[in-house]
Amino acid sequence: MKRIMRSLVMIGLILITTATASLGYFVKQVTATNNSAQTGTLRLAIDSTQPGAGNGGYEVAHDDGTEKQLAELPAITNLEPGTTRSIYVAIRNTGSLPFAYRARISGSWGNATIDNAAPSNQQFTVSAEKMDQSNCGNDADCNNLRAWLNNQGYSFVGNYTQALTNANAHNTSFFGASSPADQNFTLQSGATNGTGYTGDYSILKLDFLLDPTAGNEFEGQTFAWTLDTQSIQTTAPAF
Repeated sequence: MKRIMRSLVMIGLILITTATASLGYFVKQVTATNNSAQTGTLRLAIDSTQPGAGNGGYEVAHDDGTEKQLAELPAITNLEPGTTRSIYVAIRNTGSLPFAYRARISGSWGNATIDNAAPSNQQFTVSAEKMDQSNCGNDADCNNLRAWLNNQGYSFVGNYTQALTNANAHNTSFFGASSPADQNFTLQSGATNGTGYTGDYSILKLDFLLDPTAGNEFEGQTFAWTLDTQSIQTTAPAF
């Protein structure tokens, strides 16, 4: 009986092995090639408008992979003690990534008496203000700049007016975004807002004030100044 059982087990194993060895499989492979992963672009432009000219706006500088200055900001002329001259500057997102921005102003009179004065005696100051929809619309120069950019498909981000800085113009602190996550100074790109949308821009009003107590040392002098803007992706940890 044991021999019979052993024989049956052996026969069963042989049948299983033979059956398994005779099975067939279809195997196919499909390959997708020539794919890509592309990085985004962080691009900004600076625009302005000539005060009182009523001629829309013009591009001052941009970064399209290389920083380029195309023109100068409007000249500030005929400052006298107790007067303020203002210009408008637009910060515009021309890339594919959203960014937060900040800016500062630095400059020099090229006159040791003025430039080396103690901070408490420095009588030339600059202030910056982020414009909102109502204030910009009520000012001809700001509205000219806004209309010029809107006609190009850009979108004005002006949810509130905010005083940004009021400091000695020789070297102001950065004004604008306090961090990359600061939504008050974030400009979206066209890529993040859908088809037919170009990008966001903000308008800053820069006021240059010569103090009423300024003396003859300021007469006939020229202040050479620079507007330095910085942008950073909104997911970065810090500037």
